[in-house]
Amino acid sequence: MGSTLTAMLWSGRHVAVANVGDSRAYLLRDGVLRQITEDHVLANLVASPMPAQTAAYLVRYLDARPGWSPDLTLRAARPGDRYLICSDGLSGVVGPQAIRDALAEVGDLDQAVAELIRLAHEGGAPDNATLIAIDVPGGAWQELQGTPIVLGAAAILADRT
Repeated sequence: MGSTLTAMLWSGRHVAVANVGDSRAYLLRDGVLRQITEDHVLANLVASPMPAQTAAYLVRYLDARPGWSPDLTLRAARPGDRYLICSDGLSGVVGPQAIRDALAEVGDLDQAVAELIRLAHEGGAPDNATLIAIDVPGGAWQELQGTPIVLGAAAILADRT
């Protein structure tokens, strides 16, 4: 059994991104959406065309075996940037243009997240749609004082009748 991971660590005007598997991170900057992580799936290693049922097989993931490590990148964050971390429950059924539209055209972050979850459910997400969205405020990222916020994945059962 294995798992995927995409994580961000903020420090001042920089963000470190760690990724292993097929969960993704996106950056929306100046209205342009960019995927900033790479999917570690068979289709990215083998020449196309490839049968669809094998293209999405994970080739890197977290498990108990030694030797696996995530891709690590360091990026400069700018005021106005909007980041999205999501599972393939979103990115596997909602295309990049729809993700961009929801992030760019809905100003309120909570509403943008609700719209993306709605799109994933309408698209028939085969598993959970887990996502975290972050806005970079004016100036540098500053750690909030007080109790830390702990985030994790959870699935909400939807009535599909």
